[in-house]
Amino acid sequence: MLEHRSCPLCQADEAENYLRAPDRFALAEGEAYTLQRCRRCGMIYLNPRPFEADSGRYYQHAEYLPFASVASPRSLMEKLYAALRRVNLQWKKRLITRFRDRGTMLDAGCGTGELLAFMRARGWQVRGLERDAAAAEWGRTHLQLPIQTGSIDAIADTPETYDVITMWHVLEHVYDPGAALRTLARLLKKEGVLIVAVPNIAGVDAKFYQQHWIALDVPRHVNHFSLSSLARCAAQQGFTLRRWQQLPLDAFFNALLSERLQAAHLQSPAWLMPLRLLRAGALALASLLAGSRTPFTSAPAGATLVAVFENVLIHRAAADALSASDAAEEVLQRLHGWTPPGFSAPLVAASRGETLELVPDPELLIYHVNLQTTVALPTKSDPRRIS
Repeated sequence: MLEHRSCPLCQADEAENYLRAPDRFALAEGEAYTLQRCRRCGMIYLNPRPFEADSGRYYQHAEYLPFASVASPRSLMEKLYAALRRVNLQWKKRLITRFRDRGTMLDAGCGTGELLAFMRARGWQVRGLERDAAAAEWGRTHLQLPIQTGSIDAIADTPETYDVITMWHVLEHVYDPGAALRTLARLLKKEGVLIVAVPNIAGVDAKFYQQHWIALDVPRHVNHFSLSSLARCAAQQGFTLRRWQQLPLDAFFNALLSERLQAAHLQSPAWLMPLRLLRAGALALASLLAGSRTPFTSAPAGATLVAVFENVLIHRAAADALSASDAAEEVLQRLHGWTPPGFSAPLVAASRGETLELVPDPELLIYHVNLQTTVALPTKSDPRRIS
């Protein structure tokens, strides 16, 4: 059974068909799922989609289960994948330690906990969250990791617990991405960062392979982000984009598996596979170039987006504590006329409310304080928190 949904980003119900794609694990069944694009904000999402209560059955496949990462590799593709995973762990560690040398870390959607074990060995205090009960138990038993079983909305940790929270290819699966990010914002410390990796629907490989792009992965992936839609989704929950980049190895991984999916779906003859591998290599290189930061890059078009977020001007927990009108006025006085580092224009603040909670509107570059008090930011903003 499938359910109709509105846009997960702007909640509008004004969508047009984007493309139809098959489930890569059920090609013989011939069923195709529809991706739609919101006419209001441009967000691309699966519609209709399986009911969330039924979604687990679409993950029950040998090539998808979290244990694929710890099983002994047999085929050449599996051995290559295992080697690339080890390289990816090093890459993720370098990215995380670019922002924090040590601290507390939550990996939401951690699978069997490979990254957590890797970071723990380097001095981090780690905790994991995994929806798949068997994978979480494997990490607890074999790696002695503190992994909680469940979804993001079930986390009951104390607010402001973590220095770093990571989500590696998780947000595209989440049925309510805004609510998930809101929960994670509550768990981050005031100086914490959120690192989110998602497939890039605006990437070169996505546009080339279309319905055979491996990262569509219908019906498991229900949200398909570009940098602008990801940044807006995070901004709605109080995050500011600090940096974006790509996962370099994903360019090759996506291209190779997209070629394999296309060949299987079209029943391509085996003798074409060497040519497909050459084409996959060329597409991967093009994707790497398109996803690189250059003076000529207006928006990344690589295979994967990796975005690093911080909280906005005033941390949400601090804002919640300011519930009296005089406190709100005091903070607004501090904001008014303040010029953040790197800005040429000061902030302009006005108050008509009594309590203070920042809810950003990224389209207007305005921060609403309980929807009644507004703090207008200069364009091209890079806001920092008021201490």
